[in-house]
Amino acid sequence: MDEWKKVVLSLLEIIVILSIGLLFTTYILRPIYENFGIQFTGDVWVNWFGLSYILFVLYC
Repeated sequence: MDEWKKVVLSLLEIIVILSIGLLFTTYILRPIYENFGIQFTGDVWVNWFGLSYILFVLYC
């Protein structure tokens, strides 16, 4: 049972980091891109996942 708690906690941490990365991508990166005249369309998920990965590495 203790192993399940660790797995659930790890999954919860990953979901929280992905959510924070999505919020940063939407509310911080989008205005920065548009301020420099770059369209924020296309493969936005790559930016989102990359930012989430960087946040996870910094967290760990």
